[in-house]
Amino acid sequence: GGEKIHKNKKGIIKSIKDELKIKHKVELVLIQVGYYIEIIEEDSEFFHEKFGFIIHNGGGSRSYNVSGFPVSVLEKYVGELENLGVNFCVCEQVQDNLSNSVTRKVTYSSINKNILNLIF
Repeated sequence: GGEKIHKNKKGIIKSIKDELKIKHKVELVLIQVGYYIEIIEEDSEFFHEKFGFIIHNGGGSRSYNVSGFPVSVLEKYVGELENLGVNFCVCEQVQDNLSNSVTRKVTYSSINKNILNLIF
């Protein structure tokens, strides 16, 4: 496993996306939040353009634009993004039974294999 990074809960999704983009040069970051995969900020624009996704702000609960889809169709979009040749990764939720907290782990990366199993 990777090094665990603690950020404030409110901005965790944004901090994961920013870190993967800035530090690891990933172009598109898909992050699991419960039963959904969220795509935020500029990445939501990409999904809007390519797949016609609706962009919203989580009903006012987010300070940024968000788009997404149910985890159940993740494989479909991984395939679509692979076909487009996009540099992207998927960060899925992992239940930590010891601390009873949720961590997220990079479970898929199209190009940068070094970030696989990175934990947030």
